Amino acid sequence: MKLLLLLICAAVAPAMTGAQSTEAPVRQGPGVTVPRLMSQVGPQYTSDAMRRQIQGSVHLECVVQLDGTTSSIKVVKSLDAELDEQAIKALQQWRFEPGTKDGRPVPVIITAEMTFTLGGKPAPTGADAPVRVYSRLDTDGSTLAYDISQQRLTNAPSWDPQTAAQPPLSVGEAIADAKRWLQEKPAPETTDYRFLNAMLMRIAGRASDRWSYQINFSSGTAVVTVVVLFDRSIVEPRQIARQP
Repeated sequence: MKLLLLLICAAVAPAMTGAQSTEAPVRQGPGVTVPRLMSQVGPQYTSDAMRRQIQGSVHLECVVQLDGTTSSIKVVKSLDAELDEQAIKALQQWRFEPGTKDGRPVPVIITAEMTFTLGGKPAPTGADAPVRVYSRLDTDGSTLAYDISQQRLTNAPSWDPQTAAQPPLSVGEAIADAKRWLQEKPAPETTDYRFLNAMLMRIAGRASDRWSYQINFSSGTAVVTVVVLFDRSIVEPRQIARQP
């Protein structure tokens, strides 16, 4: 199974149902920045849908609130009742850096597209299913996905911000590891990587105690993202081509 996750701004505004903000959500336009995806959970391909060979895309619409959570989720293009439900459950767990209007955080309407593709054989599920740490939509329409195995997630050091002020891997160490990895890549396209920012991301939902760093660098006009786990290993990205 391949899951292609895309984010675009919605064209219409649904009624607010969440309690996070009483302010009306805004559409993309002058002065509006789109919410930035920080962490996500991929939808599960149900065994019945796989048996019935259901493939295609679910289009959803939601509001990204000021705390980065999603609300007012609705299906705008259905694929299958079971897969629609799984897509909604996944989107409920996505977390964002909120959007802004004129520099001020505001609720912003987005749509998410989740494409279910069997790819010739059933995808692993349950304990064998890969875990999506981070993904990014590139300008060519493809998705850069950072996935790890369940075992790799289990073996990663845990961290509870409520009981430990500092994570087991400092941000300075993570940046150094990311720079080293970029410089040691076979036949690197460039050695001019300028550090932009570093963010902590919770893996596999807000209740998880496993985290990673997202380290962003600029290289010419491109932004290069390196994902570092707390065990100091790098998550190798893979490119998922845009579905025709």
